[in-house]
Amino acid sequence: MESKRFHILRHTALIIMLAFLLITCEDDNTLIQNNELIFKHASAIDVPVYTYLSGPDEIIVHGDSGPVDTLTPMPVLRWDSVNVPYIVAAIFSQPIEIEGGVISNTSDIVWIWHSGLETGKDGYVEFTEGKQMINGDIQNLTAPASLTGPANYYWGVWGWNYPGTRILFSSRPLAFYIK
Repeated sequence: MESKRFHILRHTALIIMLAFLLITCEDDNTLIQNNELIFKHASAIDVPVYTYLSGPDEIIVHGDSGPVDTLTPMPVLRWDSVNVPYIVAAIFSQPIEIEGGVISNTSDIVWIWHSGLETGKDGYVEFTEGKQMINGDIQNLTAPASLTGPANYYWGVWGWNYPGTRILFSSRPLAFYIK
């Protein structure tokens, strides 16, 4: 009789423990939110401080940590690689706008690079490796025209999961100035 009570108590304790584990376990699909990123429900792509050469000049880019940089009309973009199959870097003529998780001002994109192009790589892209965009259309047949100044520009980078259905990684929106 006592062994039956022991088994009932043991099973009850096991059920309570399993219920506790199910309640406290996180769902793998739980969305994080970082309001500093272009896409708020993604993990951060960091843009470190870096330099690049433009003729005899070394250009410093302060990345996530600094002021608005003055860059050359054909800048180099660099970020910490996130090793996803689909990644995009884009330069905009106006601040990047997101509505409902989608870029709403695609007509303001003036330059774009993506991982499907033959040049550039995740984490480092020279301006000449991307494509010019005019009114939302990629200009595949011509080299990108230099950015014109004086003007402010805005850029960011983001990456998708394998089927290309969800943005997993996003940078903060970054700004630079062309004289």
